[in-house]
Amino acid sequence: MATTACFIIVSRNDIPIYEAEVGSAPKREDAAQLHQFVLHAALDIVQDLAWTTSAMFLKAIDRFNDLVVSVYCPILLLASNWKQLTDEMILLNPLYLPGSRITSSHFDTKTKSLKKGDEISPALLKAIEESKLSMIIFSQNYASSSWCLDELNHVLKCKGKHHKQLVVPVFYHVDPSHVRKQNGSYGVAFARHEERLKDKMDKDFESLKVLDLSFSKNLIQVHDLSYAPNLEKILLNKCERLENFGSSLCNLQSLQTLSLSGCSCLDDFPELPSSIKFLDLSETAIEQVPSSVQRLSYLEIFYLRYCRRLKSLPISICDLSFLKWLHLRGCPMLEYLPEIGKPLECLEDLELSESGIRELHSSIGNLSHISSLFLHECKNLKVVPDDIYNLHLKILSFSDCPRLENLPPFSMVFLSLTELYVKNCNIFEIPDLLSLPSLQILKVEGTRIDRIPASIKQYSKLHDDIVIVNCKSFHPRLKLFT
Repeated sequence: MATTACFIIVSRNDIPIYEAEVGSAPKREDAAQLHQFVLHAALDIVQDLAWTTSAMFLKAIDRFNDLVVSVYCPILLLASNWKQLTDEMILLNPLYLPGSRITSSHFDTKTKSLKKGDEISPALLKAIEESKLSMIIFSQNYASSSWCLDELNHVLKCKGKHHKQLVVPVFYHVDPSHVRKQNGSYGVAFARHEERLKDKMDKDFESLKVLDLSFSKNLIQVHDLSYAPNLEKILLNKCERLENFGSSLCNLQSLQTLSLSGCSCLDDFPELPSSIKFLDLSETAIEQVPSSVQRLSYLEIFYLRYCRRLKSLPISICDLSFLKWLHLRGCPMLEYLPEIGKPLECLEDLELSESGIRELHSSIGNLSHISSLFLHECKNLKVVPDDIYNLHLKILSFSDCPRLENLPPFSMVFLSLTELYVKNCNIFEIPDLLSLPSLQILKVEGTRIDRIPASIKQYSKLHDDIVIVNCKSFHPRLKLFT
């Protein structure tokens, strides 16, 4: 619907000193005379109302056909289906002699460019920033204007040490305590803003996909997240005081990623929706993973690195048929893995370095698709079962496992293994290598071996990649290659 508005500033002597028409409706030939007529007829009403209220905005005070007169003292507005008055017009008010007409082209351009619902323009924000002094007039209805509050917020930012702007508050028929304590008309206005913002936030949260509150050092608890039902990723890394979630996560059926790495006060395994694919609980205070973890049927990546209190994993972890990576590095109280009662065909990467593992269960052979197994600094590790050779490993590494005295014999052909590392272990013999036709790298360091198997001569691929270092009992009596 096409509308038009006439914005008029009237001097103390009831003389118009500025006029501007805004809108898309066709202009009537007698519009100027009609506006003048309606305007002057409304002035008496304004004078009468001004004595009955301390409010600066008198809203609609008169009507003539489709014309509505709205008043902001000492500004008088004449409008057709129009409701807009902004502080920008006041801040852009040029210097002029009292009673003279306003002829500033800049003022005229800015006035005519304003549209209903516009946000504060960059020009106004810049004008505030470049000012040395701001005078804030707190009227009764000041807080009801979101524009006024936005401007006030920007003024207060400019009051900081970088701008050093002087701010002078003026309380116009307002008790300063109402502004400070937000009660009276200010309490009512802020309550309305809060309700409106809540509605807007509800709509915004409904479309929220990612929530990242990482490094929130004072975050203790995450309350109800049901207001953001479409969340797909939650990142709360290094929230060192975070203690619990409650049960609000269960309702987030779109959630796929939850990262709580470094939440050192978190000691309860959170209740999670089955949609989770990535779960990082590294450096938390969790002591055990509950059997209910089997409900996370789509879980692919599970990090429990440096969980110093973690003692056990449930057998039900074997029900995670899509699990690809399981990292248990740096869990010194984890001494045993559960019996793996069924094949985990998707598991590719098992990280056990720096853990308290004492022995690997023979059922580890059910992890047939693991390509690398790292057992660095497993200082309690004593037993490695023959079934380890059922794995399709490319890399097998034992490093700083001082209690490991024997490697199981290579009783079957280990086609996939290309690299074997043995460092700072107590072993005294390398098994026969005939079952390792693909072996390309052999590195042995800090062990008790005194010889290497004669079958090593058959591995021309190893010619440049055999390293035997700091093995005090070793004597190179065997000529490796001829």
